[in-house]
Order: sequence, then C-alpha cells, then structure tokens
Amino acid sequence: MSKDLNITMKKSAELSEKTLENIKKYNLRPDPCNYSLWYSYFEGNPEVTKALDTLKDSINQSVCEKVYSRYLDKTVDEETYNVNVENVTDQIQEAFVDVGALISGVKDDTTEYGTSLANISESVAKADNMEDLAGVVASMVRDTQKMMDKSAKLEAELDKSSKQVSDLKQTLDVVKKENMTDALTGIANRKAFDSFLAKKLELALEEETNLTLLMIDIDYFKKFNDTHGHQVGDQVLKLVAKTLYNCVKGSDLAARYGGEEFTVVLPDTDIEGAMSVAEALRNAVENKKLLNNTTRESLGNVTISIGVSSIEKDDLPNTILERADTALYTSKENGRNQVTVAS
Repeated sequence: MSKDLNITMKKSAELSEKTLENIKKYNLRPDPCNYSLWYSYFEGNPEVTKALDTLKDSINQSVCEKVYSRYLDKTVDEETYNVNVENVTDQIQEAFVDVGALISGVKDDTTEYGTSLANISESVAKADNMEDLAGVVASMVRDTQKMMDKSAKLEAELDKSSKQVSDLKQTLDVVKKENMTDALTGIANRKAFDSFLAKKLELALEEETNLTLLMIDIDYFKKFNDTHGHQVGDQVLKLVAKTLYNCVKGSDLAARYGGEEFTVVLPDTDIEGAMSVAEALRNAVENKKLLNNTTRESLGNVTISIGVSSIEKDDLPNTILERADTALYTSKENGRNQVTVAS
C-alpha cells in the first residue's frame, strides 16, 4: 500500500471518529444525514463549518436537519428532475420520429400517384374508343380516391401527433416549474432563488443599479413544532410564505431558502427601500393570527427576524448572502422580531 493511500485512509478514519463523537455528544440520530453533515464539517466545508460554529450553543437534531437541508441535500431533487425531463424529452422525440415516418410515407404515396397520373395521361392519348377511355377514367378515379383516403388519414394522424407534442410540451413546462417551486409552501425554492439571484446580481453589476437581499427566519419555529406538532409547523411555514408572496410584487422574488428560512431578492431597490419592504413584511407576519386548522383555537402570533444586505462592487451571490445572513443572526441575538442592516 502506497504512502499517500495510507495517509488518506488515516485521515478518513480520524474524520469518521470525530464525526461519530459529535453525533454522540449532541445526542443526534446516528443516520447518514448527520454523519454526512459532521464529516463535511470536520473535512472543512466552509458553509457547513460557518453555520455549525455560529449555532454551536444550540445544536440539536432540528438544527442539524436545517443545516443539512440548506447546504448538502440537493442531490435527490436534481436527480428526480433530470429523470422527469429526460422521460418527457424522449417522448417528444418519439412523437417527432412518428411524424417524420408519416411524412415520408405520404411522400412515397405522392410519388406513386404522380406516376399513376402520367401513365393515365399516356393511356388517354392512346385510347381508340369510348370504352378504352372509360376504363382509363375509372382507373384515375380509383387512384384519386385512394390518394384522398391516404391524405385524410395523414391529416388525422398529424392532428393527433400535434396534440401529443403540445401535451408533452405542457408536461415539460410543468416539470420545470415544479423543479423551481417549493412543494410545501408553493413559492420559489432554493434552486429558483440561486438562479434568480445570480442573474439579477450580474445584471445589477453590469448596469450599476441597486439590488438588495433579505434573509428571513421564523422566530422560535422549533417551539411551534415541539408544542403543537409538525402539522402546525407546516401551517406556520405556509402562512409566512403566503404573506411574503402577497407582499412582494413586480420583479422581486420571495423564496423558501430551507427549513424555516426564506429570502426576498429586490432588484432596483436601494437600502432604504429594502428596509421599508422588510419592516412591512415583519409587520404583516406579526399581525397574522395563527389558528389550529382542526380546533380553530388561537395559537398566538408568528414573528420573523430579517437581515438586509445591499449590492457592493465585485459582489458574488455568496458574499451578499453571507452579509444578509450575518445581519439576520444579529437580529436574532438582539431579541428577534426585528430588521438589521448588514454593516
């Protein structure tokens, strides 16, 4: 065994040992997700390391699920999306092949019909009497009727294929939309947010226009889950998502970032405008009354904490996001239910 392989195996064993120690230390479930999370932490994944170090005083199973979902759990959705798109694309390709075969068949039939007409023309010229001419005309009528029948069949098949392709295109559009939509809340998901932020940030830097970002976290969300159960927790997520969606207009985007975190991207908006939007969102959520869907009893109010960051020269998506994230943690450390602007 080579020296390099020995070193690699030793390092891997050390990382595994530290990983298992931390799973036991924080009384976490010994499952693949927690193992992957803490292995990534000790391996030096910068996003995971920063998130867990920031939350080191409150690490529990819920926190680990949130960090894992936010930074590591992207594979399954991507694979499912790729399989669905591939299936629909294959079906569209098959439909086009069928249409091509139909058109090729008609081309052969048309050529055959043209040859038949040429032969008939010669036969008419050679006809010596009415009986011969009647036979030629009868043959022409039969060939023409045959061609008309084939043309009608082609038209029906083309209509059928056209509808099939149209339906498949709609299915493909639905698959693409679902890939960009959070299944629980119905608003844009992390993938849609990443794509939107990257495009709008690049455009803002090129045109030297404003862009601001809000990072939003539901206060005491774990308490709702622990006290009332995950169904109520899901209800809280839907309530906040709907409020954000209804309050954000135009070219702005509200998205679920992961767990109980949401984001709002505000193109062409300066820091003062972003603060105004953030306060409006905070007030709108705080004024919502949460009711138990089954018993209709009041479950109190929901509040959110918000961090705001604005575009800077040579920004990247991760840099403006990190500033908003830091401002968000400041809001939470200072008592929650407030807005903080990144320094």
